[in-house]
Amino acid sequence: MQVAERLPLDWSSLGRFERGEIKPKYDDVAALLDLYHVFDDRQRDVLLSLALDARHGSHWDVDFGDELPYRPYVNLAWLETRATAIRYYATTRIPDLLQTPEYTARLIQTQMGIRHPTPEHRAAVAALNARKQAFRDGTNRLSAVITETALRNQVGDSHLMDQQINHLHKLARHPRYTINVLPDGHEITARYDTPFTVFDMPDPYPPVAVTHSLAGRLYLEHPRSLRFTVAHDHLKTAAQTHTSHQLHTIQQQTTAEAAPSGSRNASGREPAPTARQSSSVKP
Repeated sequence: MQVAERLPLDWSSLGRFERGEIKPKYDDVAALLDLYHVFDDRQRDVLLSLALDARHGSHWDVDFGDELPYRPYVNLAWLETRATAIRYYATTRIPDLLQTPEYTARLIQTQMGIRHPTPEHRAAVAALNARKQAFRDGTNRLSAVITETALRNQVGDSHLMDQQINHLHKLARHPRYTINVLPDGHEITARYDTPFTVFDMPDPYPPVAVTHSLAGRLYLEHPRSLRFTVAHDHLKTAAQTHTSHQLHTIQQQTTAEAAPSGSRNASGREPAPTARQSSSVKP
């Protein structure tokens, strides 16, 4: 009540600020900083610059990690639960919402560079698993183009990867999910080499594209998000249509490559070479 009384805002506008549904104006942010006694020049410059940029630019949030004294109020979980459709392009790993819990735990452990789970690791895993559950509880659609490289990149052991690919098989049969595999060596990967996600949003929100790099996470609104929507359409057209067969082939090859050298099958003979191994055999 005190905040609303001391600012030239109505209750509904203030509530929408707090929920991240609208972008506050520069003057509103300055007034809030004064109200909450934020007088540090560096903090004010950062927050006021973001407020100005959000109002006049088509990108509205860059995650700089620990360099900024705040956490973004609009994040992936917010977008995932509100989007009417989600479009993934994955180049090196399985997209977040398509991962098994085991894959998620091992991937985050690798990204953190730790040998054993820590409280921070467990919290990050729990947060991502909660996002997956929130998506499963919804009705929005998901379309993913995944490169063969992302499917072949080893996360954990061969059993974990086998579980992950089986999980993709199962999801691909669900009407909410469309999964396409982009073959290795396809020339389109030279044109689109950066992973991204596009969120188709309901009115009054514009579509949002999200890209990731070592610098952080960048969110792009329409019209800058349009190039990513077009790119996803091109990638989906170029990807394999027989996803189930492609996943099965990769699963067989991954299992064969993980087997000890010289291992024999139940008949006592050397196993037949896989399609990938056969291609390198000279007559």
